[in-house]
Amino acid sequence: MGLFVNQIAPKNNYTATAAPTATDDATAGYSQGSEWLNTTSNIQWYCADATASAAVWIPATSNIGTAVASRFFTPGLWTMSNGTAFAPALDTVVALMPISVPFRAAVVTLNVRTATGAGSSAIKMALWRNNYATGRPTGVPFVGSNTGQATTGNNSTQSVAAVFTAQPNVMYWFGCAVTTAAPTFYGVQGSATTATSWGSQIIGEGTVAASPVIGLSAPYAYANDIMALDLSAATFTTLIGAQAIPIPRLGT
Repeated sequence: MGLFVNQIAPKNNYTATAAPTATDDATAGYSQGSEWLNTTSNIQWYCADATASAAVWIPATSNIGTAVASRFFTPGLWTMSNGTAFAPALDTVVALMPISVPFRAAVVTLNVRTATGAGSSAIKMALWRNNYATGRPTGVPFVGSNTGQATTGNNSTQSVAAVFTAQPNVMYWFGCAVTTAAPTFYGVQGSATTATSWGSQIIGEGTVAASPVIGLSAPYAYANDIMALDLSAATFTTLIGAQAIPIPRLGT
């Protein structure tokens, strides 16, 4: 017998004659993922944040870098390395990478892949929402797991349940933390040279230079519950090309 989950669809507006505003928010019935079609301009919008009186709507045709105040965004092309060491301080930080998708996707798992395992090692993974005013992750994770996934084997995939609908042009933040015994991952190219790391450029904080910015880190003790980690007021540190982050895969 199968298990059926009834999910309530977000409120949408396909008959609007103007663009949505900050007051088209949760109090009006909208939520993250709501769609809005301006029939006058024929531009479709997606709700990234439905906070009362401060809703954020993103046009599907916009440049996501502009929409987030020229901060981080995922260009959709990454230079891969199959032996990328997790370089941030082990066991004391969560490493964060912005991701987005070009189309709506029903996501069921969050995954990374270990290249070379390490004894008694593990990784935790979660996704945070983006604060479009600051271009930084905010709040506690909305999907993920506090259960560490073993990273002891070579060429192995680690997965956690992450059931949600990813909306196009909406930015999410993938975060991971590892134990003190660190494996290597398939990840963003770890080299700090322009020639081998151009694909990992994240425009805004970094430029096309020898040490491009690839993500952020924030203080976190691995023993704590990652699903309770509130990044709203966190102090972030930029991670450059030589400091690697495992590349996440959204499983559908």
